Amino acid sequence: MPRPLEEAVVAVTGATSGIGRASALRFARRGSSLALCARAEEPLRQVARECEAAGGRTLIRALDVADEAAVEAFAQEAVDRFGRLDVWVNNAGVIAYGEFLEMPSDVFRRVVETNLMGQVHGELVDEEDIHVTTVAPEAVDTPIFDHAANYSGHRIRPVPPVLPPERIAEGIEACAESPKGEVSCGRAGKLLEVLYVLAPSVFRGVAHGAFVRGTLARAAIATSSGNVLASTEPHTVEGSWRMRRRPTLRRAFAAALAGAVAGQPRWRRRRNGVGRAA
Repeated sequence: MPRPLEEAVVAVTGATSGIGRASALRFARRGSSLALCARAEEPLRQVARECEAAGGRTLIRALDVADEAAVEAFAQEAVDRFGRLDVWVNNAGVIAYGEFLEMPSDVFRRVVETNLMGQVHGELVDEEDIHVTTVAPEAVDTPIFDHAANYSGHRIRPVPPVLPPERIAEGIEACAESPKGEVSCGRAGKLLEVLYVLAPSVFRGVAHGAFVRGTLARAAIATSSGNVLASTEPHTVEGSWRMRRRPTLRRAFAAALAGAVAGQPRWRRRRNGVGRAA
């Protein structure tokens, strides 16, 4: 059975902002011992101070989860310091937007190294009573959209509904206490999952247009590697989309609906065989 969180040792990757920071603080308030890592050391120190003030003990290490040796050393250091590891929150991740051929190879490679190999490098021992949970949220109000690498030529925005990071951290905490195979956070995400299972052709017909039109604003912006290749500010829990950028979210929602509607005729043509090669 999972250890009570008041006695647990919890490792969190990407702990300086967004869901990672919210999760670290939530576990700290439960009295957990925390091993925290991210690429930027000073923001890590700030998070550690907040966690200790909330009641947790901390160990911090500045590293990139793409570095397997560094991740393994971090895990061993946590075991040496606290005696064990009970929960590993594989949170670190980066995003890049743009057409495939427009994406620089070093940016594309780092996305794969961080989001895929960073997950692989998280500690998973071949022993009994190891539970792996996938937490799948819809859009979350974190700085990740401002941090994203962008080669699309357009400003990036989340498509509503946008959840608070604390909501996802709450789900992670619940899974640490009562593990499940997969958890979807948010009703919209669950509805999309049902649509994909029941009518995958419909899903494919509307999802692409909704995502592209909703995510890419009309406003132009210069290309940037964002925080993909190096850590960037801000290191905050929230991205302020729900508080200060509501008009942008409303425009994103309207554009996503228009994109979904525009995708339906294309789906119907494919279903009826129109446009298929002989």
